[in-house]
Amino acid sequence: MYPVGCGRSEAMGKRYDHLSYLERIRIWEWQRAGMSCQQIARRLERSPSTVSREVRRGLWHPSVPYDPCNADYRARRRRSESRTGRRKLRPGTALFDTVATSLREGWSPLQIAGRLRRMDVSGASTPHGQPVSGGRESVPSE
Repeated sequence: MYPVGCGRSEAMGKRYDHLSYLERIRIWEWQRAGMSCQQIARRLERSPSTVSREVRRGLWHPSVPYDPCNADYRARRRRSESRTGRRKLRPGTALFDTVATSLREGWSPLQIAGRLRRMDVSGASTPHGQPVSGGRESVPSE
């Protein structure tokens, strides 16, 4: 068992680990030593695309070399931003209240999603201003 927030997740049946700060430092060291992304990937036992994506995302500017501190900071920020602000169900909204009430009444997530598709939840919208399209993935199951 891994502690929450350690970067390990299961996505569609495949194991995925976020790069650690130590791995980012190794990428920086080995890149400075002239190693290719494929050679670095082999040493880290990672996919070459993971290493090349990391190097590309870790750049401030194309003329500035890869910086592991900056890359780690930006990766953590992206990860935290992906968990907030994009949720369709946020406490205090009409959509949240409707879903919470329906769950308390014993409705299943699939039933709630179907109900939301057929009704106007008093102009409810996603955080990005798009109209609500209730799918069962949006509705938490108990």
